[in-house]
Amino acid sequence: IQGCITAAAGEFDVKVQKRMLRAASYGLHFSCKDENSPCRNTGRPSAEAVTFVKTARKLRVLNAIHRPSIGWAMTASQFDSVSPKGVVARLMASGKPSLASSVSEYLKLGRKVRDYARAMKAAAFVGSCSTLSCANDTMSRRLISMTDSQIAEEAIKIIKGAEIGKGDIPRKGEPNLTPPSPGIYASVALAAHRAGRKGVADLLIMLEDGPADKVHALLTIGSYVDAAAVAARARDPDLIYVCIDAFEQAFSKDEEGKGLHIAGVINKFPIEAVNMLTAYHALTAGLGSRDFKPLINILLRRQKYLEAGLQMSKRVAALNRTSPHYSTTSNDREKLKIEYLTEASRLFELGGKECVFQKSCT
Repeated sequence: IQGCITAAAGEFDVKVQKRMLRAASYGLHFSCKDENSPCRNTGRPSAEAVTFVKTARKLRVLNAIHRPSIGWAMTASQFDSVSPKGVVARLMASGKPSLASSVSEYLKLGRKVRDYARAMKAAAFVGSCSTLSCANDTMSRRLISMTDSQIAEEAIKIIKGAEIGKGDIPRKGEPNLTPPSPGIYASVALAAHRAGRKGVADLLIMLEDGPADKVHALLTIGSYVDAAAVAARARDPDLIYVCIDAFEQAFSKDEEGKGLHIAGVINKFPIEAVNMLTAYHALTAGLGSRDFKPLINILLRRQKYLEAGLQMSKRVAALNRTSPHYSTTSNDREKLKIEYLTEASRLFELGGKECVFQKSCT
């Protein structure tokens, strides 16, 4: 039995493989009826039966990659050396995501491997729908006429593995409709965005459950406000800061760009992001930095005139301390004090009745 299995694994001719496997199957049929067989008492398959099944599965995969459209002259020994996961990875790297997905499903590899293969297949499908320019056959005409919602629906089916029996290695049974690994929908959405299918990207990214992957995908396609909203719902300060920083990088470094960044955060971002930006600039201003204008700008846009006036008043107290940031002469310090107090008085005046006492003190 073992000799027939080994001989089948070493053959490239499918007919010879089937002949050797039939001979091994014939021997297994009688070995199971043997009273001295170890599997007769335990109720478990024998070692030869397990090897037979594994070899049959391996040969089916090898025959699929031996096709002229693939052109891999891989032997059974090379398959064992590379490992099934390595074969799937090489298929995806060579631009054969459909076959890679079928192999991962047929060999029942790990969940992450299967999900990644499905994501590659879905991304290739979305890309093919976007790159077709002329319809030569019925399938091409169907792909060209598909709307964004239809493309997204087909991509979701591929990601969920709901295409039983449609791969290069047909399989039987019910599809595994468990939720995919985090980041799968986001990766396919980014592929759709790169292919120019923004509608497909928006539909797919809504299904992503992982906050980190969803935020980074939204930032990549330029949806900074939506990314900040997702980060705020996840209550993740690191993600909120990433959104604020990415939004800042979208503007120039001059004063106009800084003003547009602050206005965008205050007017469009969630309150958690606004509070973080305010706390950040308050901290940097409290460390002795002379660049306190962003903080005053934020407080004025938030209509917090009392806090803005108090911040200007603190600058006067900071001038009395010895600091490398204020290494000026006495006359210059006095001029800055008067300037800061005048600005603080103006800010307190904007506060109305709530800032009457502070206005009288300045």
